[in-house]
Amino acid sequence: MSRHVRPRLAPRRPLSHVVSGWIRVGLAAALLGSLSGVTGCKPSSAGVTRARFEIINASDRAWRIVVAGSASRERRGWTIGAHQTIEAEVPAGVYAIEQTLLTIDGGVAERRHFSAAIEAGESYRWQLTTLLSESP
Repeated sequence: MSRHVRPRLAPRRPLSHVVSGWIRVGLAAALLGSLSGVTGCKPSSAGVTRARFEIINASDRAWRIVVAGSASRERRGWTIGAHQTIEAEVPAGVYAIEQTLLTIDGGVAERRHFSAAIEAGESYRWQLTTLLSESP
């Protein structure tokens, strides 16, 4: 005799929880793909000690990026408005990076901490997106 079991449905979550979860997924995907995309060539001179960043905000929200060198006292921060691009240079080294998605009123929506080794003479393209961002 078989017994029919009715599947239980998971409770519905508010849309804000769903969007927040997808933003986290987007941040992780951006992290994995963004810093691995080296687009430069090796320096021709051994005296090159800096790396170049191009940070592209493809979202409708502002982001704050702070990089702090672990071996040096180098600490830089940028606030990047919606659909803006900045270029910056930092000395080579290992950095602790804080990537913060800001709310419309300038508060913190999401924050992510990670580290990255930045090599001298390289160029890095870093694209910031959210779930609802359109590709440029």
